[in-house]
Amino acid sequence: MSIITEIAPQVTIPDGMVVDADLPTAAPGSPCAQGDVTVVAWSDLNRRAKDATTPIPADGVTIAVGNGGHHHTLYGAGFFDARNDEMVYGTLTVPTDGMVVLLHTDPSRRLSDEHGAVQVTAGTYRIGGQREQADEIRRVAD
Repeated sequence: MSIITEIAPQVTIPDGMVVDADLPTAAPGSPCAQGDVTVVAWSDLNRRAKDATTPIPADGVTIAVGNGGHHHTLYGAGFFDARNDEMVYGTLTVPTDGMVVLLHTDPSRRLSDEHGAVQVTAGTYRIGGQREQADEIRRVAD
């Protein structure tokens, strides 16, 4: 396994974190999931969405926190507008010259072995959760 500390010039992984160089890629027509977090291009859902406008800060933006305290965090050259919805965390826009990585970290902000990283290429995406039918329809607990 090769490891990297910089995905591309647009994405620098925080100090002390290393990521497998063979990352799955989310792109229009190629959705990805990281545990219960899904990355799907809005165009794949036959829906339009406004481009996100809030820049992702250098220290990332956490989009979901799991039951065990681990974080799903976006890093890189892109934009994320959060949405207060149980199933849709928000909209991610990655510009043509950008790249964003979704990392999974434990409560101390170290990379977790539970889920691998996902790189996200240019496009506008729905970042959401998954649901299940048990006694009732509910969000999958991660």
